[in-house]
Amino acid sequence: MGAKRSKNLAYDTAKNGGVHWGTWNNYRDRPTSMIERSIKSMEMRIEEHRSWIGNPFAKLPPDIDERAFNALVNKKWPSDISRIQAECDVLQGILEERKNEQEE
Repeated sequence: MGAKRSKNLAYDTAKNGGVHWGTWNNYRDRPTSMIERSIKSMEMRIEEHRSWIGNPFAKLPPDIDERAFNALVNKKWPSDISRIQAECDVLQGILEERKNEQEE
């Protein structure tokens, strides 16, 4: 049976030397249990960032500059979520590839 094509763009990009290649390279030979723990940790960080966006003053001081506030809520934290999610997708891709190799 031939190699299956991944539906995970972040994983495919990373594996081929693109964005998040370092994440792929760092985790590709690590134990499955470590990758699963890392995914869980990343998912918690994503939820943490979403909670900050939903309630910024749980994280920020009440006297924060408006421009800094807007930059965090509208750019930085959403960007962090996107990056962490892409890294999480790379790790999911590693696990999926392992699963597919075991099925062959």
